[in-house]
Amino acid sequence: MPIRRLLLMIAALAALVGAAPLWPWLDLPLRLILPVAFLLGLWADQRGTVLLAARPATLLMVVAFLWYGVHASRGDIVGPATNLLALLLALRLLTEKSSRHLLQIFILALLALAASSLYSLSSAFLLFLVLEVLAIAFGLFLLCYADADPQAQLDRRPLRAIFAIGLGLPLLSLLFVPPLFFILPRTQVPLWNFLNQPQSAISGISDHVEPGTVSSLAQSQRIMLRVETLPQSRNELYWRVIVLNTPEGKAWVRRPPPPEEMNLPDSTNGIQQRLYIEPTGDSFLPGLDPVVQWRGLRAARTPDSLVIAQRPLNQRSMVQATSGQGGRIRSGKLFPLDLYLALPAEVTPRLRGAVDALIQEGDNARQRITAIEGFFLQQELNYSLTDLPGGETPLDDFLFAKKSGYCEHFAVAFTTMLRLAKVPSRLVGGYYGGEYSELGGYYLVSEDRAHLWVEALVDGYWERLDPTRFARNAESVGIVQQQRMRGLSQWVDAFNYYWNRTVISYDLSQQIDWLRRTGSATRRWDFAAIFKESIPFILIPATIMGLVWLIIPRLRRSPEERLLQGFLRLLRQEQIATDDLSLGLHTLAARSRYPAARIFAARYNALVFSGRRAIAAEIRELRELLRQMHS
Repeated sequence: MPIRRLLLMIAALAALVGAAPLWPWLDLPLRLILPVAFLLGLWADQRGTVLLAARPATLLMVVAFLWYGVHASRGDIVGPATNLLALLLALRLLTEKSSRHLLQIFILALLALAASSLYSLSSAFLLFLVLEVLAIAFGLFLLCYADADPQAQLDRRPLRAIFAIGLGLPLLSLLFVPPLFFILPRTQVPLWNFLNQPQSAISGISDHVEPGTVSSLAQSQRIMLRVETLPQSRNELYWRVIVLNTPEGKAWVRRPPPPEEMNLPDSTNGIQQRLYIEPTGDSFLPGLDPVVQWRGLRAARTPDSLVIAQRPLNQRSMVQATSGQGGRIRSGKLFPLDLYLALPAEVTPRLRGAVDALIQEGDNARQRITAIEGFFLQQELNYSLTDLPGGETPLDDFLFAKKSGYCEHFAVAFTTMLRLAKVPSRLVGGYYGGEYSELGGYYLVSEDRAHLWVEALVDGYWERLDPTRFARNAESVGIVQQQRMRGLSQWVDAFNYYWNRTVISYDLSQQIDWLRRTGSATRRWDFAAIFKESIPFILIPATIMGLVWLIIPRLRRSPEERLLQGFLRLLRQEQIATDDLSLGLHTLAARSRYPAARIFAARYNALVFSGRRAIAAEIRELRELLRQMHS
């Protein structure tokens, strides 16, 4: 194969790998121009022509710099810069490809790949990065040969040697990556974030709930958080996010709670968890209900036991938290209960009459809650995401007509009936359940887990009540089921989880934790703990060195050498000593019980002494003889 032809193919591969992750974030014109330029560039390379001369290309580049320079602003630098980068790469693919131009393609492709990390740094980025580094390393090595003799031809043997070196150099450089990554100082927020606009995100949790207006977000599979913790019972899998305490028309909204309500004590004996939160765009931190301690982000606790970060969660965040159990929150000092007894503007006589029929004079809060729970069971309600109650009286339609609804209908109807019964109550929004990964030891919580439940004030404690559990089909629709990831999906998500944990969310606080744990283990002379904490510095470099040791020598061996090694290995399996090759293959083959061994020796010797390379048919024949010996 001509060396220049191979070099052009490697340059095209580098451009494709570098631009592919950036392509979804480009403006529409660039998303059309870039693939067209790539295909036209390949076509021109095959025909040996140039589609765009140097002067027009230079003029277009100047115009592009001016255009995107005018449209860049302090609030939006990344968008114009990445579009300019993609346009420069497209133009370079259409121009003459001298050695200098090929170097520019490699640089632009690498910068495009780096620019894509400003938008998304998923685990797929690692694959693109490895491919890009290998392509550029291989391309640079070929470029040295092409400069010396552009018309040189490469057969398989030198091509394997070049490929081995091009593969080995990047692998060896990776030996330095893990120690530098874990040791170099990290910031709490990536340094490039000041360039990037906060990512717009939509959460399944809203601060405005109105029965009958359910959003399609309920069906979204978008991942909201992963939580590393021990497996929990289904009664504990409520991820608290927001409290809605005030009816406003037909909707329920959040109003500032009474400051006197604050009283949740700290606890170190609860459920420990490490939460990796996807960007949501709001400031509410989720956690197992209720969160009593947290660290990792600056946040404050509200009187109704929510945790609100000082800044919106526009980037992936990691929080360590301790939560209480049972969903019970001790109430604070005596405070006005009007907020938690306020009723919607319009409560139908039918709903009032249903509550009046349930409540006996002298009943306490517990008895009234039990009576309303019994009413929900008697109504034989169903959980549904379609054909939902609405209209002017959605609660009546839900309880007495359609008798099916979403979690909003269950929770709002239950809270309204509690307040009619003079039991202080409020709505709590968050997520319920999650898929547990045995492989990674974490829960995966997606947006379709968004849920609404109720809290009622009983004997000085806010208690969690979930009226959706009274649906007849609660079990069948997964309301109380606890799912576990199985098969390939578990492995794929575990890889994404460890990528986010090890790379994306690794910051200064985790570095300090690592130094503290390692120092403590060293002072105790705990060698097992020291080894565990040093795994990234031992296991990863050792794995890379093993790959270099195994792959590169194998790539350098010719097919004839590999066939000979396979033949000798089969002889050793027959207990035939092969240390002294001076005896000759015929002598060694004569000691084998397989006739195919003697035929192999004859064919191989004839090939070696002919002084030429083996053709494909001869290689296949020798492999078939080895297969006969092995069987």
